Amino acid sequence: MRSFFLFIIFILLFGCASQQSSESKTEQSAEPKEVPKPETENGKIEEVISMKLTSPAFKHGENIPRKYTCDGEDINPPLKISDVPTKTQSLVLIVDDPDAPMGTFVHWVAFLDVNKNEVPESANLQSGQNDFGRSGYGGPCPPSGQHTYRFKLYALDIGMPSFVTRPTKADIEYVMKDHIIAQAELDGEYKRG
Repeated sequence: MRSFFLFIIFILLFGCASQQSSESKTEQSAEPKEVPKPETENGKIEEVISMKLTSPAFKHGENIPRKYTCDGEDINPPLKISDVPTKTQSLVLIVDDPDAPMGTFVHWVAFLDVNKNEVPESANLQSGQNDFGRSGYGGPCPPSGQHTYRFKLYALDIGMPSFVTRPTKADIEYVMKDHIIAQAELDGEYKRG
């Protein structure tokens, strides 16, 4: 009788071990899945090239000088642009604050000349409507704490259409969809007081 029970235990242990072995072989033989690359509506693989956007007034991640905020002259900082693709038909600059209490706050929506490689301070650019309710640049003006301000530059493969009213960031993003061929970002910090 004792040998019968030992035989049953042996069968159970051998069966479990062989089942685990086959499961681990299945797991090991499974090949890693390749993450598909994003495609445009016409099936072409999207490839976004990197441009460069810098400023002589501040480096990426540094504090934005007071001069370019609501506490100073409230004018836009100078910007330098490089590595714009030759196929670029239009350039769009969006400046926003993702740290605003009520959600992302838009400080500037501007259209840049594709043939120029810089934006001077206090530039008079064709602009959309910012969240201050006006056209043009509105400098950093956080109600409290330190905020990050994103200067985002987009190169598009289409010309910018004319709008009946001043376009908002949402209007521009709708037009830009599937037409961004390069982009760059410059972040600056600002805290009042």
